[in-house]
Amino acid sequence: MRRNNLHFIALTALLASSQVWSNTNIASLGSASQSSTHNTSTADKAIDREYVSTGVPSTNWYDGTVSHTASGDSQPWWQLSYEANVTPEKIKIWNRTDSNGRFMSRLSDFYVFTSRTPFTSTNPTTTTNQSGVTAYFHSGAAGEFVELPWTEDFSYLRIQLTSESDPLALGEVEIFGVYEGPNLAKHGTAMQSSTWSGNEATFGAGNAIDNKKDANGIPSGGVNQKTNLAH
Repeated sequence: MRRNNLHFIALTALLASSQVWSNTNIASLGSASQSSTHNTSTADKAIDREYVSTGVPSTNWYDGTVSHTASGDSQPWWQLSYEANVTPEKIKIWNRTDSNGRFMSRLSDFYVFTSRTPFTSTNPTTTTNQSGVTAYFHSGAAGEFVELPWTEDFSYLRIQLTSESDPLALGEVEIFGVYEGPNLAKHGTAMQSSTWSGNEATFGAGNAIDNKKDANGIPSGGVNQKTNLAH
């Protein structure tokens, strides 16, 4: 019984504390969005962590692992938002590479923006001049990937083409650095050995990491809050 209690205490401490991830890809801890979406190529495909080998992500659109904006979207953009600050070391942007590289030239002449506060415009010139924004312009084609040393803290990152007609397709976006923010348990996938249902409620494993709290910031776990509990 003591052994089980110790495991419970350790788990509680881990989930309640602020987390720090260092020297690893932390892109997937953010929330991805984009200016438009082609078919099912949603923004989160660029941070899906689908790798074909060590350090090499899947960049084949036909595998369903590439984000893609819609055709006709002028100066399309892709964005990542965090709940807290990121202290980066580098940003690595992977291009779409399928079809013998036929579409790789689309990732050309683009901006990378970062900011601690939300972007106020989707116009690249306006964003470049926004107070607190760090801007990098990549002239020409990106090739297979672009790797950028980056030292400015941020909570928001945007990649934006200057093209008036080409869509923006991203095989993967990786951000290496430190993220010190709120409870990261909700970003995981919860499982349990079995699930109990009763009293008009189902106590799934995901309820233990739903990040629901009361007005005082205390996790919801009372017997009257059945949907917030794993049983």
